[in-house]
Parts: sequence; C-alpha cells; structure tokens
Amino acid sequence: MKLILFVNAAIFLAFVKVFETPSMIPLYVTELNITYAQAGIFMTAYTLIRCFASLPAGSITDRWGAVKVIAICLFSVFALGMLGTFSNNYYYLLLMRILVSTAIAVIFIAAIDAIPKYLPPEKVGRGIGYINGSLNLGIALAMFVTPILADALGWRWTARAYSLLFLALLFFSLPLLKNPPSRFQ
Repeated sequence: MKLILFVNAAIFLAFVKVFETPSMIPLYVTELNITYAQAGIFMTAYTLIRCFASLPAGSITDRWGAVKVIAICLFSVFALGMLGTFSNNYYYLLLMRILVSTAIAVIFIAAIDAIPKYLPPEKVGRGIGYINGSLNLGIALAMFVTPILADALGWRWTARAYSLLFLALLFFSLPLLKNPPSRFQ
C-alpha cells in the first residue's frame, strides 16, 4: 500500500508541475518579454518530450525498478524546477522545462509500470484507476491554485513552491527506498 501511495503522490505532483505552466503564461509574457507563442512552447515541450522519453523511460524502469527511478526523478524535478526560476533567459528556461518534462515523463512510465508489478492481478485495474485519478486531481489543483499563488507570489515563487514538494515527497519516500517492496504487496 505504501508503494501505491508513493506512486500516486508522485503522479499527482508531476501533473501539478506540468500544469503550472498554462496559468502562468501571461506572467511569463510580461516578465520575460516574450510572445504568447514562445510561452506556449513551454507546454508543447512537455507533450513532445512525453513522446520521445517514453521508450527509454520504460527501459530504465525495467532495469532499475520503479521506486528508484521515481526517486531519482523526484530529485531531478526539484533541482531542475528550482534552477528554472533563477533566469530571465528564454532558452535557458526552455531547456529547464525540457529537462523537467523528461523527468516527469519517466515518473509517469515508472508509475504505470509499478501497478502490475506490485499489485495482484485482480487489483491492477483499480491501481491504474488511482493513477488516472491522481493525474486529473493534479491537473485540477494546478489549474485552480496556480493562478491564485502566482498572483500573490509571482511565477518564480509559485514554481519554487511546487518544486519543493518534490523534495518533500522524496524525503518521505526514503523508508520505501531503504526497504523496497516485494511484488504483490
């Protein structure tokens, strides 16, 4: 059960992070002095990265296991997400978004991979349903909360706050990393 909570928390945070972008586009345009088309590329980068990163993500997850891969990606999203808030250079910000998107794509594949490996066959559908629910809850929360936070804190502090949540989840997952679950727990 701890693994399922961990996987779903990672998916939830991943989609909060992905969908922070649409609500902050007007702030990017104003503060970075870029066009709406340029700002839209931040979201496009995520969708394209998911296409290209999926196959290698599956291979990495098969080799290292879902828990370890998700943990590495949690740290990566934290670090890269934070780094992406300390510049005004559009191309640097786009690179950070591409790298964050890569880690999020890997989290998604590792989470989906974990369900049939760690749940009994009769609960796999439910486990995938949980992931879908966590994903959509993350999107909904991001679309509701991000404009409020960004209005109050600015886009940089909002993105930093979301990035810090990845570090918090990594910290709380340390016992799971030290004692990985066996199949069908």
